[in-house]
Amino acid sequence: MRRLIPERRDLAPLDWLGAIFADMPGLAPKAEEWVPRVDLEESERGLVVRVDLPGVDPREVEVAVDDGVLIISGEKKAEKEAEEANLRRRERMIGRFYRAMTLPRDVEAEKITASSEHGVLTLAIPHKQEAKPRRIDVHVGG
Repeated sequence: MRRLIPERRDLAPLDWLGAIFADMPGLAPKAEEWVPRVDLEESERGLVVRVDLPGVDPREVEVAVDDGVLIISGEKKAEKEAEEANLRRRERMIGRFYRAMTLPRDVEAEKITASSEHGVLTLAIPHKQEAKPRRIDVHVGG
């Protein structure tokens, strides 16, 4: 009887998922695409998004907001000194990456700032300033 899940003890846990879907066109994960890990914090001033992008040149990162969705994409290039003929195992991610997150309505997307340090992209997304009630004087006609 054929097993539904291939018994491949030599594959990492997520790699065997690729083996399951390999026979189904369009469903197999592409080896050259990856999803970076993200931390999301909220404070009184806004949101802070930290994205792990080790080894990625910050100039290769694109950050955009489209219809309320924050999109982070780019590419991590393979290191030149790693020759494929001598490479025995590759676990570090290379190739294109993509991450998208829906932003809450109470942020000012046009005021997002981005910085990168030690392989971590940090995005500061401020909350909208709340409309403060103001007193309107009523003048008596006359």
